This record gives sequence, structure tokens and C-alpha cells, in this order.
Amino acid sequence: MSQPIWASKLITLKKTEFSKSKKCQLLNEISLSDNLSDLEKSKKFSMRDEDFLTISLLNKAKQPCFTFKYTPKISPYLNLQLSNKEITIKEIHGSTLSGNWLERKYRIDLKKQKLYLLSGFHTSFSADADGNIMKTVTRWQ
Repeated sequence: MSQPIWASKLITLKKTEFSKSKKCQLLNEISLSDNLSDLEKSKKFSMRDEDFLTISLLNKAKQPCFTFKYTPKISPYLNLQLSNKEITIKEIHGSTLSGNWLERKYRIDLKKQKLYLLSGFHTSFSADADGNIMKTVTRWQ
């Protein structure tokens, strides 16, 4: 099984009232909430430098089993996926013509209540003088 890339890349899971339930041994959904007020959300979704998002791991009954805080590095616009005890978080900034993506994959360890970083990639898109789109992928820690 994969080991964490760096110990500093560990994310600790926070228990909820449902954490001890047997239903929480099988996580099948992921949901996103944040610490912004409804007033801020209705005006425009943007994040200050210190802001974070709270991500919840849900069981089949849609009960939050565990939560963790996540601070986006390049964009608050996220694509979240959960499968086979792995979470993929993709931050999307800009468009395909002139944008960046940051994709990180974490392994979920429920016994230790940790997320281990498995991989991270930064994808940049740019257009050359002829208008052809170029894609550059680099490893991101």
C-alpha cells in the first residue's frame, strides 16, 4: 500500500456523531461546505487568503462520518471525487485556454483517521501564436 509522500502532507479527519456507526466503514459520497456566511455566498463566491473549506465524507445514508479542512492553493472552484477509499480534489482556475488545474489524490485511512497524499499534479493550459492549445503537466507536492 502507498505510503505518504511527506508526513507534513497528512490531513487529520475529524469525527462526527455518526463516526462510530458501522455504516461509516463504507464511505460512498463526498460533500462540500464552507465557512462563508450566506450573505457572502449570495454576493460572490470568493475566498480570502485565510479561508478554508470543510469537506465531509458521507455514508450511504448521507450522514457525515468524518470531516476535514481543506485550504485551496490556486482556486476555490473544486471538483471532488471519492472512489475505492481515495479522494481526488481538483482545483480549477481559469479556462482551458488560459487556466490551471491542481489535482491531488489522497488515500483514506479510517483506522488512523488520516488522509495520505498519494500524488499531486499541476496542469497548465496556454495557446501558442497559431492558437493551438498546449498542455503542460508537472508533479506538485
